[in-house]
Amino acid sequence: MAHLQHQESRIRQLEQHLATGGGEAGGLSEEDIANHVQEVAGAAFEEVAGRVSSLESAISKVATPEATDIAYFRNKTEEIESGLADLKRLLLKVQSFAMELVTDNIKVNAICPGNFFDGPLWSDPDRGLFVQYLRAGKVPGARTVEDVRRSYEARVPMGRGCAGADVVRAIMSVVEQVYETGQAVPVTGGQEMLR
Repeated sequence: MAHLQHQESRIRQLEQHLATGGGEAGGLSEEDIANHVQEVAGAAFEEVAGRVSSLESAISKVATPEATDIAYFRNKTEEIESGLADLKRLLLKVQSFAMELVTDNIKVNAICPGNFFDGPLWSDPDRGLFVQYLRAGKVPGARTVEDVRRSYEARVPMGRGCAGADVVRAIMSVVEQVYETGQAVPVTGGQEMLR
């Protein structure tokens, strides 16, 4: 719990940093922010999985034989920002918890959504990635934010970004199946095929 309290203070520091305009001000680089976000997410996952496993282990001894699920979410942007090494660490945690909890009939899987193009990270009219990429000239020939968006949507075989309903369907699929644990379920519209 002390580890999570430390993480909560880091979140408050990051929120204050972002509220004052972000950037390198305040001694935090964008890499620092990405690392802290990943550290907080990992600590929270470990804390929740540990607490749920204790509770579910006790319940499974007296309840129905149906499996219980723990799901961790990691989006495509986190993977890009924090790197493949962090994704591998996440998957090792998921697999470790899955191995530990399978005897208590608890499945542990990761849901890995693609880019939420309609969310504020991408679509915010002032600070979204589409606006930033247009200003930086990252998409040759793009004259509008919509041109940038279409360029990124064209990189997804399904032709669009991930939506909340896509993630919900993935969760339902993971929960409904009874024979998979320790898996990373991509919800990327086919982007994983392009790697």
